[in-house]
Amino acid sequence: MAGDGFWYFADTYVIGGAAPVLIPYWGHQRAELQLELRGPMHDFVLSNPDTGSSLSFNYDVGRGRTITIDLHNLTAVDDLGNDLFMYLLGDFGGFFLSPDAANDRVNRLVATFNGEAPSSLVTLTWRNRYESI
Repeated sequence: MAGDGFWYFADTYVIGGAAPVLIPYWGHQRAELQLELRGPMHDFVLSNPDTGSSLSFNYDVGRGRTITIDLHNLTAVDDLGNDLFMYLLGDFGGFFLSPDAANDRVNRLVATFNGEAPSSLVTLTWRNRYESI
């Protein structure tokens, strides 16, 4: 499997709003994201205009609660261990960071949600994946 042994981690932080976040991606193969949503928030949507994919989380994340969405393992779990995958909608199986050189290896992600407070936060984490090293 590509990338076995050594993983390079990169992350960025997105706070609610419609401005795209530019994420350079230097891997050779697509990378699935892990998202961490910290409430309060609701109506969460994450889109990648570069790949034409989007996903939404149709769940009211309470103040102080944290949801972890893992698009590699296709799970959505809150900090209490509750399975919330049924609330994840959209192209969750095809949402990824693209290594496409046509976009200069920069993915534009847009995260939006409502009901935010200063403590609301979305964290994106991924593993760069390579064909060979």
